[in-house]
Amino acid sequence: MDPHLSAIDPRLRPLLTATLAKDPARRPGIQDLLIRLVRAAAPGSGLVDTAGTEGGGGEDRLRAGAEQADRSPLYTATLAVAPLGERAENAYAGLPAPTQRATLELLLRLVVPGGAEDGSQSSVRTAHRSELFDGRPASEQQAMALAVDGLTAAGALVVEPDGGVRPVSTALLPAWSRLRGWAAHHRVSRTRLQRLAQATNRWHAHGRRGEDLLSGSEPRTLLDWLATVPADLRPKPAELQFLTAARTVRRRRQLLAGLAGVTVLPLLAGTVTYLQNREADARQAEAQACTVAQTAQNLRNAEPDTAMLLGLTSYRIAPVPEALGALYGSLTQRTTETIALPSIENGTDSGMALTQSGSGLVVYSPTRTTLTDLTTPAPAASRPSRTPRVLPGAYTWVEGSPRYVLRGPAIGPLASGSGMAVSPCRTDDLGGGVTGPEGCRRRR
Repeated sequence: MDPHLSAIDPRLRPLLTATLAKDPARRPGIQDLLIRLVRAAAPGSGLVDTAGTEGGGGEDRLRAGAEQADRSPLYTATLAVAPLGERAENAYAGLPAPTQRATLELLLRLVVPGGAEDGSQSSVRTAHRSELFDGRPASEQQAMALAVDGLTAAGALVVEPDGGVRPVSTALLPAWSRLRGWAAHHRVSRTRLQRLAQATNRWHAHGRRGEDLLSGSEPRTLLDWLATVPADLRPKPAELQFLTAARTVRRRRQLLAGLAGVTVLPLLAGTVTYLQNREADARQAEAQACTVAQTAQNLRNAEPDTAMLLGLTSYRIAPVPEALGALYGSLTQRTTETIALPSIENGTDSGMALTQSGSGLVVYSPTRTTLTDLTTPAPAASRPSRTPRVLPGAYTWVEGSPRYVLRGPAIGPLASGSGMAVSPCRTDDLGGGVTGPEGCRRRR
């Protein structure tokens, strides 16, 4: 079927028909086509404008241009370039065996695993020159350099101005089947290898401080992985030093934690024991305070002075409510002292009486008479002796009790009674007693 040229200017249809001929041999060349175009064009037709040319030399000019175009090709030859994956594979195949092993580590360091296991979400990264070359033996550095140069020449890698190396684009992953297989097979290893590389770079960048080492379970995970990692993916020496430092710090922390446990547990046990003993002592003290307070209450009338001391003592032992009550009882107690009365002989002529001032107690009988001091001392004075003193002289009954006289020495304290102080007798310090050279006798 011939092309439909009805929409073309009639003067150009023959030229286009010849140019679009199915047989290539019948198609005119460029020079012939230009000449035929010039001849077919009439002045003023609009196809060729020769008005601006000198002497109407438009046709000559077109002929000269056609000859020059015939000598210079209009189109450059198309250069066939192999696909990216094929170029990378050819470059890898041309590397020596040691360099191929270095290529595996190099590429796995440059591929970042994504969330999808099929590798569809994987990406690429730039590895600094120190990550690839520092700390390696000369043979490994040479193999790594050959791998970088070979893949860079093939267009698979790009070397940055600062020496960093990166893949040309993420298209390298789907384009190179070998790289996809490596990434899928070593998915776990490359994840941990890149984590280790990043941590090592940060550790060196910050001055190899202990705070930048890995902590928790991550060092143990990497050390367990290191025992099973393929030889081609083993970490570089700097990364191994990082793992060694992390393991040392981890062991030191475990040791310190163990020592802290060994030290703290006895301290805790001792503290608990101390608190328990103190609590037991407090309970025992409270029980003793209650017992002493009860004893003080029982001795209020029998031994008031002892009861007062016991009330104070019970509160000092433990301030329990019972001890506080005993202390208040001692403060408000009216009885301050009790005296054991001497025994009285049986008979009508025996008995006891107070002195006139109430400061003494006389116990009399036909055989003897005793006086007990009942004076209350001043607050700062010592308590007088309460031992009964035997009075000199003999007892004589006079007109019924309590009227009596005493016969004895010229001077001596005498007992009380109505009308006892009669002249010429004189009164002693106790009052109510009489003395005389021959004794005194009651006068009516």
